[in-house]
Amino acid sequence: MEFKHFNCIVVFNKTKDSILFCKRKKDPYRGLYNFVGGKVEAGESSEKAAYRELLEETGISPKDIDLYRLMDFTYYNQQFILEIYVGVLEKDIELQEETNPLEWLSLYHDFTDRTRFAGDQNIGHIINVALMYPIPEKTDLNDRKLTGIDGSSTTNEEQFDITDERGFPTGKTVSRSKAHDEGILHRTAHTWIVRKNGDSYQVLLQKRSADKDSFPSMYDTSSAGHIPAGDTPLETAARELKEELGIEVQQDCEFKLIGKFRIKYEKEFHGKMFRDNEVAFVYIYDEPVDETKLVLQESEVENVKWFDIDEVYEGCVHRNGTFCVPLDGLKLVMEYLKRI
Repeated sequence: MEFKHFNCIVVFNKTKDSILFCKRKKDPYRGLYNFVGGKVEAGESSEKAAYRELLEETGISPKDIDLYRLMDFTYYNQQFILEIYVGVLEKDIELQEETNPLEWLSLYHDFTDRTRFAGDQNIGHIINVALMYPIPEKTDLNDRKLTGIDGSSTTNEEQFDITDERGFPTGKTVSRSKAHDEGILHRTAHTWIVRKNGDSYQVLLQKRSADKDSFPSMYDTSSAGHIPAGDTPLETAARELKEELGIEVQQDCEFKLIGKFRIKYEKEFHGKMFRDNEVAFVYIYDEPVDETKLVLQESEVENVKWFDIDEVYEGCVHRNGTFCVPLDGLKLVMEYLKRI
């Protein structure tokens, strides 16, 4: 069975607060807003087709935007695959309409409204997923240099992307020490290992090393780490899980991204003020795990232990000194587990 391929392109404006839509003049979805896109021609690569359709329908050329493949939808009854691409404009440009009128819509619209938007509420889902993943802006990869918050070249110290409130990189970087000294916004990836235990769930938590900068010798998220400049949240989640616990995973199928949340606090550790300010991306890992066979990173992890998720929640709420997991992240996990 040979499937036809089509594409839709999600285009964010430079400030990432609006998305480009066309208003369809023909069926299906006549009169409704939809992403721009079209058909992948025979012998044409998916990426080339996405750039071609975008140029034909809007006048946006490859020099104006980098497109990234976000997801696919497979329609077995209709025998076609819909490929979703996403990108951020490098600058404001004058649009050139081909057939359908074009319009920028802010993120405050209800994209699940079937009376206004095509796709049987898929548009809302696609936008939510796109917003979870930081989308790199247009760059020349041959000339790309990491620059610090003051515009200077970075040092050999670990660098983080400085982000906006949604976790989108701003194009500037900051050293790990400066980020925590001054509370500069950056990104982390958190993975929660979960398992069913009767009618409830358990989470596998790691006990942090006594030498950690923050919350030494307390039980924390299964695996977590800062996202280095230029990395994606998924890449970091996979790497940290392998480094800290020795679990090697297939990124595209064993992780489930369930949301993101903000962390911001100031606290003194080891006689020094620690200022954390981050956007945390949260993943679930529910493959079978035998904690006795894990290979722990001694410099980071003292041991691991399964806990009932309700026990962890109560311990966090009452600050009993055992757990340091971020409560907002724990709530995301509990809400997700209630839905499955």
